[in-house]
Amino acid sequence: MGKWTKVARWEIRRNLKNKTFIISSLMTPAIFLVMFFIFGAIGGDDTATEVGPELDERDNDRFIRDG
Repeated sequence: MGKWTKVARWEIRRNLKNKTFIISSLMTPAIFLVMFFIFGAIGGDDTATEVGPELDERDNDRFIRDG
């Protein structure tokens, strides 16, 4: 086992005993989830934002010229 694994194990143990580290580790994903749901609710449905007249097959024939 190398020296870096000893240091890594010590760092993990030290951080897991730290209350601030645990709270921040849990709060960061929670904040992202809350923002995701809020912006998703505000954004609405994409199908309601269509603008302009719809073209069907008859209308397309007017725009196509014989080439």
